[in-house]
Amino acid sequence: MESPEEEINLYFKIIKTIAMKVKRSDTIKDIKAMLDEEEHVPEDVQELFFAGDHLRDGQRILDYGILRNSTVHLVHREPYWMTLHFKMPSNEKTIKLEVQEHYTIQKIKSIIQDEEGICPCDFEIYSCGKLLENHRTMASLNIQSEDTLQMISNRKETRSLYVQTPTKGSIKVEVRSVHTVLDVKKIIESIINIPSQCMKLIRTEEQLEDWKTLACYDINEGDVLTVEIPDKFQISVITTFTGEIITLDVFPSSTVANVKDLLSRLNGIPVKHQKILLNGGVLKDSRTLASYSIDKESILHMMLIIGGTPEDA
Repeated sequence: MESPEEEINLYFKIIKTIAMKVKRSDTIKDIKAMLDEEEHVPEDVQELFFAGDHLRDGQRILDYGILRNSTVHLVHREPYWMTLHFKMPSNEKTIKLEVQEHYTIQKIKSIIQDEEGICPCDFEIYSCGKLLENHRTMASLNIQSEDTLQMISNRKETRSLYVQTPTKGSIKVEVRSVHTVLDVKKIIESIINIPSQCMKLIRTEEQLEDWKTLACYDINEGDVLTVEIPDKFQISVITTFTGEIITLDVFPSSTVANVKDLLSRLNGIPVKHQKILLNGGVLKDSRTLASYSIDKESILHMMLIIGGTPEDA
């Protein structure tokens, strides 16, 4: 019986016929990657056929019964051109490029360098707040013609923002344009000791979304942001092993994990030994109190877990 790991020769017809050593266990996608590397034919424009069958990326050579010295046909798909717009928040300029779906982000950066003189190492490209990796192609990122992408400087310069807070007045924070709103909240949390998940970050009455970068909002040096905190309320937690009642100040956006942390600070019981219950049901650490409809004067119970077993003594 022939081994899947045995190397065999196959012949690929492009414009010329070439021989490559492949393994029977190699997938069609593996083969396309080899052709890309050796013959510089982008994977995204390759269609492979054997005996009239279209070869699918996830299948292996042996799945198609392809034997030693067989010939596989490579067909180039007609390249698909698309128009993309690249917005530069730093100078409010938008540039338009004609690109193909197999172009990588790195190739597009090189085109921008040729046309605009901007070094590829000085910026990143974002789509909908997400950093696009240099090796990814337009097709793999599902980028469509007429999409607008963001060019964000990744130089190390920082900018100063002023943040109005409910507890410490106006504070100054140092940030970068590639920081997300959540990053900024974390910086503010380190100064005012209010959990970031309890904050709303506002600019001129608009609430900023956590996953977007400051560049997406065109936030610049000296801009003023405002932190809003939902009203605190009190809940009671009964420790089932002593009957003690503990009152906690929390927010609707506080998580069950936050409650465990507060209890740990008050009674010294490690978070990993706590189980929080509401009406007999165990609450998940990642869920917020609001998601459980917990509000003021709600009563929770804390059970002590020792060795993985709740102690209700």
